[in-house]
Amino acid sequence: MPTAKPKAAPKPKAEPSPAFAKDDAVVPGGMFGAISLNVGGKGFVMQTKKGELVYKLPAERVAALTVSGGGIAWDPGHGRAMKEWVSVLPERVDVVALGKEAKAFVGKGS
Repeated sequence: MPTAKPKAAPKPKAEPSPAFAKDDAVVPGGMFGAISLNVGGKGFVMQTKKGELVYKLPAERVAALTVSGGGIAWDPGHGRAMKEWVSVLPERVDVVALGKEAKAFVGKGS
């Protein structure tokens, strides 16, 4: 007897982080199949389907976070880490301060 296939969980909706709720330059969006916060049409932080918090920062900052144990260079699944994206360990970094740093990095070109 065939059984019904379970329904997929609903996709989470992107909502502004409380840290950026009053910042009109920050808008919710999506990228790499994740929900993200964007500034000037570019993502600066995202939460992946796996629950990872991933920030776009200068490559040197990503390397420093990796060395300090605050995060790891993020690989979107193709086997190569992206030099300007870091998946952080929220218990080891200040996620709000890092978000502001990422927003400034991405927004400087806007």
